[in-house]
Amino acid sequence: MILKSLFKLTKMEFKLFLRDYSYVFWTFFFPVLMFLLLGSIFERFAVFGKSYSKIYIPSWICVNALTISLFTIGVTLSSYREQGILKRYKATPLKSWVVLASQFLTGSIIFLLSSFFLIFVGFSFYDLKFPSYFLSTVFAI
Repeated sequence: MILKSLFKLTKMEFKLFLRDYSYVFWTFFFPVLMFLLLGSIFERFAVFGKSYSKIYIPSWICVNALTISLFTIGVTLSSYREQGILKRYKATPLKSWVVLASQFLTGSIIFLLSSFFLIFVGFSFYDLKFPSYFLSTVFAI
C-alpha cells in the first residue's frame, strides 16, 4: 500500500512539473539551446585538449543535478508548506517520508530525462562519445 501511494504521488508530482512550462523550459530546452548556440560559436576550439561537447555536456548535467536537487525539490516543499499542503498531508494516512521520497523520485526522473535529452543532442550534433569508464560515470551521477 505504501508503494502504491508513493507511485501515485510521484506520478502526480511529475504531472505538476510538466504543467509548469517555465520548469520544463529551464530544465529541458534552455540547456539544449545554450548548447547549440555556444556550440556553433566554440565548435572549433578545444578546452584542455577536449572538444566543446565533451566539456559542456557533463558540466550541464551537473548543473541540472544541482538545480533539481537544490531548487526544484526545495522550492516545491517550501511552497507546499506555505500553502498548507503539508498540513493536509498530515491529516491523511500518508507517511511524511513518502512525500519526501516522491519528491526525490520525481527529481530523479526529471534529471535522468534531461540528461538523456542533452546526451542525445550531443550525439546528434557534435559527435559526443561515451566515456571510457561508463559504469563509474553512471555511479558518480
